[in-house]
Amino acid sequence: MVDSSSQTRPGGEASLKSECLGFKAILSLAIANIAPATTPTLNLPKMFSHSGNGTWLAFLLATIGLVLVSLNINQFASRKASSGSMYTYVTQGLGPTLGVLCGWSLSIGYTAAGMAVLSGFVNYVSVLLQPLGFQVFPVFVFAIGTGLAWFLAYKGIELSTTLMLGIQLISVVLILIIAWIVLKKHGFAPDMAQLSLRSVSLPNLQLGLVLAVFSFVGFESATTLGEEAKNPLKFIPRAVLMSTVGAG
Repeated sequence: MVDSSSQTRPGGEASLKSECLGFKAILSLAIANIAPATTPTLNLPKMFSHSGNGTWLAFLLATIGLVLVSLNINQFASRKASSGSMYTYVTQGLGPTLGVLCGWSLSIGYTAAGMAVLSGFVNYVSVLLQPLGFQVFPVFVFAIGTGLAWFLAYKGIELSTTLMLGIQLISVVLILIIAWIVLKKHGFAPDMAQLSLRSVSLPNLQLGLVLAVFSFVGFESATTLGEEAKNPLKFIPRAVLMSTVGAG
């Protein structure tokens, strides 16, 4: 049974900076970890190759499904503030064995995601600089990216959340500008083939749905801010739901 009135953080005194993030910062972190700028550049082309005219439907189904998952998460997030995130919630709901499995899965997933993002950073830097005549060494760029990530973590979560949101906003704006230029040049007309789901099959839609769900990775990241958040029992559930709906 979860104590709905308790905001006590486990382990006595908090090892993290206590109550330093307001709602905007919490929402910023959640949206930035979903990385909405990554979907148009990486996931959408792969989704379209599988689902074709049903790509939009795959995204709609993924959004509905993850909103329902968010509502379930918020049953715990509105009662318990903890930096343990999903590990704490799964342990409370399903027991310590599944809680440990969830905790290790999160740790491995976040570590792998960090490595993937750094590798993508190296690739983008190489693609950007090589046409300009600069020879880049991947290991050197990787080390720079790792050092920057460590520095931001060391300086405090307020700086990192603001910077993450700023980078995502700039990226999304640039993508929208490119889309507007293309539409202006070629003209805009409703694609009726998409609205009628022409040539869409259930197996292909399922393949696209997997990538659509993957596009939301990180939607639960606000739940890790149980110690740093102000009014966590109110702000964290709101951020989890709003970031999921907004990204969808």
